[in-house]
Amino acid sequence: MESFIRYEVILAALLHDIGKFFQRASHSEGVLSEISRRMENTICPVSQGRYSHRHVLFTNEFCDQYLFSLPTGLNKSSITNCAIFHHRPESPEQKIIRKADVLSSGMEREDDEDYSGGPSSFRKVRLRSIMGEIKIQGREMPESGLTWVHKLEDLHPEKAFPITEDPKIPHEDLTEEYQELWKQFLITWGSNRVADPWGFINRILGILEHFTWCIPSATNVFPDISLYDHLKTTAAIAGCLVETLDSTEPFLLAVTDFGGIQNYIYSIRSGAGGLARRLRARSFFVSLLGDSVVYSILKRLALPLSNCLMASGGKSYLLLPNTEKSHAVLGQVRREIDEWSIKETRGEIRINIATATFSDAGLRDFSSSLEKVNLALRDEKERPLASCLQSRKKWTDFREVLAILEIPDNGGLCDSCQRNGGIMRSVRERMIPVCDRCHEDQEAGRFLPQSEFVAFYEGADGRFHLPFGSYELMESLDKFHGDPYLILSMEGYKDAPAGLPLVSSFRARYVPQNSYGDIKTFEELAEEAKGRKSLAFLKSDVDNLGFIFGFGLKRNGEGDRTSISRLTTLSRFLDLFFSGYFSYLLEKEFPEIYTIYSGGDDLLCLGPWDQAIALGLKIREQFSQYSCRNPAWTISSGICLVGSRTPILSAVSATDNLLDASKEVPGEEIVPWPWKFRPGSARKDRITVFGTSIPWEKYPEILKQAVWVANLLRSGAINTSKVIRLLKYAEMYRSFQRTGDTRNFRYVPLLSYDLRRNWEPGEKKPEEREALEWAQLLLTPESPEMAKVRFICEYALNSVRGREGNNG
Repeated sequence: MESFIRYEVILAALLHDIGKFFQRASHSEGVLSEISRRMENTICPVSQGRYSHRHVLFTNEFCDQYLFSLPTGLNKSSITNCAIFHHRPESPEQKIIRKADVLSSGMEREDDEDYSGGPSSFRKVRLRSIMGEIKIQGREMPESGLTWVHKLEDLHPEKAFPITEDPKIPHEDLTEEYQELWKQFLITWGSNRVADPWGFINRILGILEHFTWCIPSATNVFPDISLYDHLKTTAAIAGCLVETLDSTEPFLLAVTDFGGIQNYIYSIRSGAGGLARRLRARSFFVSLLGDSVVYSILKRLALPLSNCLMASGGKSYLLLPNTEKSHAVLGQVRREIDEWSIKETRGEIRINIATATFSDAGLRDFSSSLEKVNLALRDEKERPLASCLQSRKKWTDFREVLAILEIPDNGGLCDSCQRNGGIMRSVRERMIPVCDRCHEDQEAGRFLPQSEFVAFYEGADGRFHLPFGSYELMESLDKFHGDPYLILSMEGYKDAPAGLPLVSSFRARYVPQNSYGDIKTFEELAEEAKGRKSLAFLKSDVDNLGFIFGFGLKRNGEGDRTSISRLTTLSRFLDLFFSGYFSYLLEKEFPEIYTIYSGGDDLLCLGPWDQAIALGLKIREQFSQYSCRNPAWTISSGICLVGSRTPILSAVSATDNLLDASKEVPGEEIVPWPWKFRPGSARKDRITVFGTSIPWEKYPEILKQAVWVANLLRSGAINTSKVIRLLKYAEMYRSFQRTGDTRNFRYVPLLSYDLRRNWEPGEKKPEEREALEWAQLLLTPESPEMAKVRFICEYALNSVRGREGNNG
């Protein structure tokens, strides 16, 4: 019975402001029944001699007309009363909704939006982009007079980009747009008939996100919180307060984070067949580990997914009630994962779980709460596998808990991971020893390209194993079997049979496929490159993200916007770009790029070297548009060219170093990498490739020059010998810049002699004269052109060479 009361309060919190959506989609209150209209003196507060906050009348109408097919045990009247009385609460449950509403918004919102800007003004205000509201000193938005807002559309990643709006122009009435969205919402809402309360509410979350992500939760204050994020965080807070309403510190923020992932994913060998397939499957498996931990914790506590505030990149933040049961469940889950890790990965994958408790103030300034729990996480990372290795403050030798490595008589050491014993299996028409874990990778990799849904089971009904149960990959929703407790859509909300516990998400999972529907091999991808048949790894991530979450929404103590709903909105929009839009971009414009992972605030992919270089610039341009061209948002990238058979772990490590260079180089100039250390703060916002670290604002021009030189090579206007010699002089220049050794300065007379002897004589075509004029610019010792030469020459030479190489 206790869990049913909790679910009723949570569902009421999810619906308490649904009337705002209904009201804005209605030209008048004529759509209300007589019963709903007569409730104004009961549920509407009085302000300036009239009944205000009339959206609660529409919430009542919605519950009366559309709140049906509830799971057994949930009471419609109780849910409705909790939802509609949140401005005039009487019962303890109604007071919980009221308090959760206030804490979610981060401020008291007593003004009535129905009249705050004039009659019907609330129907004219669009949602402001949270990305445009980030402020960092020295990187302020230019004064354009425009605001960045979102259209009223259902959620698709390519539609999530904000548009500009001129506040000086009278805003148009949006009722028609709201009506169209409302009609689609009602159709989808009516399809939810999940029998289990946990699954029923989780499916509602997906529906609400799909249709209310673009709706401002309030128009009488700064409208940068979506209705979805306000409803979700209100529900999360209410779910905690049911058990802790009288506590001084009712909230427990838990963060789960996996360590050891990089070695686990990238250490698979290339000689065991199907590397591309196994890499994709292993990366996907690691992402499901994070999901399974979140689902297990929340299911044991009878809390829906609304209490998972943020989840990306293997890290999740959960808002839980600060009770003994919550602490016990977290400890139990950690021990089970540690035991699984030791048994299945020999301790390679490690989970870290840290917590922080706080009062109501910790929700109003949620950035401080995030900082507090992340500090605890940093300490927790120093104690890997502690639940299995530590007892009464004594540590057990790790070797004592490891099982003896057993090699089957009919097998040997796994040819893929070389960590476990494997039996002989057929892989690409040859028999090799493969362990169960790597065999699952092979099988999952075979189904992944065509799969759109993941079914999670508490038992062993799924083909693939997880620490808590199993999972199944499905192309469509009519392919599942058994009784999954949750089905995850990886491409946003989808229509589904009424009884399925569907939840929606976006997962970057695009990979190039061949004509047989299998993932292309790395050798096949390298063949798609123009010129040299090489691959390139591209890694990008958002700069200063911790600082942005901690201070980007602060306003010098006055009017701070660091509430829980704003920060979860910010996190969700970031993840939508990297998890959702990135896949869309690859499929439409870069079909030969292979996704290793993308989500949260970063990505790692590989593909033909020339496409990877073009993609790096495209990502930066699109992210700039997505973040409202706000200078506070920057992104850094590293690109490493490799051969198709280069070990993945080595390639990723080299790419990491190039990304680090982009984040660590001081100044705003193009510089060689490695560079001579110079004091100064790193500006970031760079790309490092071909041994050159380049600020993004200078990258389009240098890339244009590189393409121009490549075209000169193809046309015969210059030959490769000239470009190779330029590359030699560029290296001497770079050595001089790094070391100050004047012996390297002899590149100037060498270049001068080369130009007179090999470039100047004879009649020249216009393009040859242009090439000569450009080369002559390099003679000036302080010429800024010289810093670009290595990138330009490397790019041009790779563009015309037909053999595979390895250039970092």
